[in-house]
Amino acid sequence: MRGDIELSSERLLDFLTTRRWFGAKGREPRSARVVDAVPVGDAGWIVRVDVTLRDGIERYQLTLSIRGDELHEGLEDETFRDVVRDAIAKGVALAGPDVRWAPEWIGSPPHELPALRLAGTEYSNTSLIFGDLAIMKLFRRLERGDHPEAEVARFLTTRAHFPHIPALLAEVHFDSPGGGEVAAILQRFLAGSRDAWSVVIERGREGMRARRRARIPFAAEAAALGEVTRAMHVALASDERDAAFAPEPATAADLAHWASAVREASDRALTTLERSLASGSLPGDVADDAKTALGRRQAASARIEGWLADIGDDVGMRMRHHGDYHLGQVLESGAGAFMVIDFEGEPARPLEERRAKHSALRDVAGMLRSFAYAAATCADAVREEIGERNAKRRAARWERSLREAFLRGYLPEGREHPPFLPHARARLDVLLELFEVEKLFYELSYELNNRPTWVWIPLRGVISRFRTRSSGARGDS
Repeated sequence: MRGDIELSSERLLDFLTTRRWFGAKGREPRSARVVDAVPVGDAGWIVRVDVTLRDGIERYQLTLSIRGDELHEGLEDETFRDVVRDAIAKGVALAGPDVRWAPEWIGSPPHELPALRLAGTEYSNTSLIFGDLAIMKLFRRLERGDHPEAEVARFLTTRAHFPHIPALLAEVHFDSPGGGEVAAILQRFLAGSRDAWSVVIERGREGMRARRRARIPFAAEAAALGEVTRAMHVALASDERDAAFAPEPATAADLAHWASAVREASDRALTTLERSLASGSLPGDVADDAKTALGRRQAASARIEGWLADIGDDVGMRMRHHGDYHLGQVLESGAGAFMVIDFEGEPARPLEERRAKHSALRDVAGMLRSFAYAAATCADAVREEIGERNAKRRAARWERSLREAFLRGYLPEGREHPPFLPHARARLDVLLELFEVEKLFYELSYELNNRPTWVWIPLRGVISRFRTRSSGARGDS
């Protein structure tokens, strides 16, 4: 019994395993218990629940109402949302026995906010929108310590004054004698904005269908996005006095660790691919590509070793970065400006790993691979209209153009590299390729395990990447 709510383990698990945001469905949830609960007026509770899995315990934030004998999502209830809105607007905590769900505004609370509505379906968290004023991300998985999204948004808003993120307005914390977690963040809502992935796909399809093109779709915007990405990294590296954000020289040990991560990603992906091929679960054309990719396993391993020798000790610095950077993490505002969102990192990874410093080039690699996905997706959409050969050729040319434009924006000619990057461009290119390959093999594992119909995209990237010996970050993926 916690906060006037008592729920059995079976009942909690029945509710949790039907939620899209519950990320532990495949890890054998065995039991669940209420840690504590905060009443939301008479409409329901905000509840912290510990879930025992086969490999550990994770804590989740539930928003619940009970009607009859059934559990329901509390945020679907208007009264529930109104109580939450009023508490946030006034900066007043909702409290239960020995626990508080407490909003903390950066400035003074506004005391009033527009009506609250649920945003579209999300996989990891839940977003709520206050009219056209603010958006709140409610974190479903809770972890002790500084949450990377809150931490980075606070730094970029209040200290670096970086203009290309939605300003952080407030944080919400669970506070209790045993410690607390960040429960939610509130940011400025960007009315009329669209995610860059949707914009790129729309323009890419149109461009590939056109017989003549006056300009390459999204190329100018890709260059502008490169400039924004560079500015983001400069902002994240701007305070040497803050131990959590101060860049640190990367060492030979760091490079060895990064290379080891690439080897592990490669081994994991290709082993999974081998099993999928042996089971007969891959379609015919994908199976042929799988055999080709598996035949290049040794070439991939040798290439990684060669890259290490090429990079030497010119490794740049370790610093805070986005951590999960792709076109879906960028908004194009109504005014055409780019705004970066979602500094949470990959939610499945431990909190400390998501807060860890790394090379800024990991973000660059993530965006370049996102261009590869966009080009492949557009080619697939127009394949029947323009033919297989034309679709492939145009997609490859378009991807190469986007890569080149983005890198021109990120590393403009005539300007010195930021100090957190390798000094020599040739070594920078090789390190970038190392991170692209890590991302490529991560994608292959992910698609094999979660979206088999998309496997062909990273698979063809592997084949192309290791076809011949390459140097630098060529656009051949």
